[in-house]
Amino acid sequence: MSKYHFLVVLVYLFLSCQSSEKKGGVNYQVAQAKLDEAFVNGYFEKVRDETYVLINTNSIYYFFKERKEFLRYKVMLHLIKKDNTFDNEDFFPKQEKISTLTKIGLGDFDTISIKIESKGFVGVRTGQFRRTESGSAKNLWAKQIRYSEINTKSNNAAKEKFLKTTGLNSLKNYFAKRLFEGTFYKNSFGFYVLLADNELFLITKNQVASKNKIMVHLVKENGDFDNLSALFGSKRYCKCVTMEKEELIVYRVVLPELESFEKLRLGEFNNNGNKWVQELYLNEFLSNKLLRYSNEFNL
Repeated sequence: MSKYHFLVVLVYLFLSCQSSEKKGGVNYQVAQAKLDEAFVNGYFEKVRDETYVLINTNSIYYFFKERKEFLRYKVMLHLIKKDNTFDNEDFFPKQEKISTLTKIGLGDFDTISIKIESKGFVGVRTGQFRRTESGSAKNLWAKQIRYSEINTKSNNAAKEKFLKTTGLNSLKNYFAKRLFEGTFYKNSFGFYVLLADNELFLITKNQVASKNKIMVHLVKENGDFDNLSALFGSKRYCKCVTMEKEELIVYRVVLPELESFEKLRLGEFNNNGNKWVQELYLNEFLSNKLLRYSNEFNL
């Protein structure tokens, strides 16, 4: 087979794979990946009976069971600036495309997804309102969140309950993806360490560890360090990750740019002192090709 014919075959196979992923103009593989990332990095909350909102820095999702009730009222969407003024992006939900993510598996829930701008804005205010007989607006529900708060507010319990109800596995999918992308190893203290880009995961089966604090020091060249230590429970990733019949406890923290520090000092401690401490030089750690996930968790 000539090189030309070989290339033609490769292009054909690639386009065939691409078209097989698309149904009705929606690439569900891409949509699922975006939704997974939004569930991990976004803020999720129940805002009304059977109505939920998921806010990320570049998108906002509305999940609802009562379609007629949701479509009946206008949606408030304000992009907030630093001076507290805002751009008004209010819309009528009837005019938006509904249920583009149905094939992913949302159960009885419908959804609307809206792209939003984060550049030049500090947060978002959203909700729904109706007009009273006097002509004034009455909020049915409202939620405001600043982008800086998205990763600091803990609402994993609400996320996990929703994901279990709908049958989605977004948190588990995202975690599995990061396992295969990152640098991974098991230390001698019973913890697995995973660093994928600027996300650090510490993973263990030891239930006692969830009551302790995790040491995360970002050590600079001059010996100074930034302290990101916190209670294990405050950074717990999700309960949905399991290894065979045993539950994994996963701690996740988002780090600043890796170039801003030289090494990681990790550990576990409580009021009685340090349980363990380990230092990792980033250059050596990240360049070691042997430190890779090998399906230890059977995900």
